[in-house]
Amino acid sequence: MIKRFTDLLELEPPHWLIDPFCVDAPTVPLYLQEELMDLQSDCEEKAHFTMMGMNDFGLQSQDEIHFPICENKESTGELADTNFPKIDGLFSESEKSSKLLSWILYHEENTIVDRYSDGAKEYEDITTKLEYRGPTIGTRIFIKFLEQMFSKECNILDLGAGTGICGELLKSAGYINMTAIDLSVSMLEQAKKKGIYKAVVQKDLNEDSLDEFEGQFNAVICIGVFFPGQVEPQAIDKILGVMKPGGILSFTIRTEFYDNEALGYKTKCESLQKEGKLKQLSSEIDTLIGKIDKDAYYLTLQKV
Repeated sequence: MIKRFTDLLELEPPHWLIDPFCVDAPTVPLYLQEELMDLQSDCEEKAHFTMMGMNDFGLQSQDEIHFPICENKESTGELADTNFPKIDGLFSESEKSSKLLSWILYHEENTIVDRYSDGAKEYEDITTKLEYRGPTIGTRIFIKFLEQMFSKECNILDLGAGTGICGELLKSAGYINMTAIDLSVSMLEQAKKKGIYKAVVQKDLNEDSLDEFEGQFNAVICIGVFFPGQVEPQAIDKILGVMKPGGILSFTIRTEFYDNEALGYKTKCESLQKEGKLKQLSSEIDTLIGKIDKDAYYLTLQKV
């Protein structure tokens, strides 16, 4: 926990920008942040990514970044099975949701598995309030290609399924043979309650093998998953492995992440196309999260 401004000097990015919920947190002038970034030249990309994330979620106000106070169940001495923070009443519902989603995506005191697990029950409420449109837009595009190429009985993998938002949309369109994979067991527990998947499986796309699913799926949907620090570009190779020849992959990625060649997502996709392993069927830019006003690529690729 960051308690003093001097603590910032002891931490490498993204920690010194990423603890928006600590008590007695400092207000850090932008010029000091820039000096700290210079001191952390070996972590420049990471720091830049962190700044983008903090800005997205309203944690920068003109000349300063203010880390708001929040109350955590653990710090109050209450018995709790989650570390998910509670924001005080000074913020609107939209602002609270924005800060909570920021905590899930960026907070570094807990692992990404823990953060998604702690936020599993609140996740859909948070994303609804922020007008998270990725699942709706992405699934609509995905279904367009499914209808052109496959029957309703095709095998679909919902990769990074979370609480099953995309799965619900697919089921309402008549698709029933769906498998869900996600990093968080708690998120999958929420998805399993909906009764829409024939199987739910916990996997880390960066670390775990998907060999048990080799060549099984006609189509893979992957919404809100490709994200620096969450799922790396190399995971696309694993996804290709679980697809049947002629199968399709639809996924989203924020425009600034895809267009940033240093992050490697665009380079990976272009490399696989040059190697003749994938071909691009469509690329659209549309809103990802309405309240944050950020766009994403909605890409659909086919395994050759």
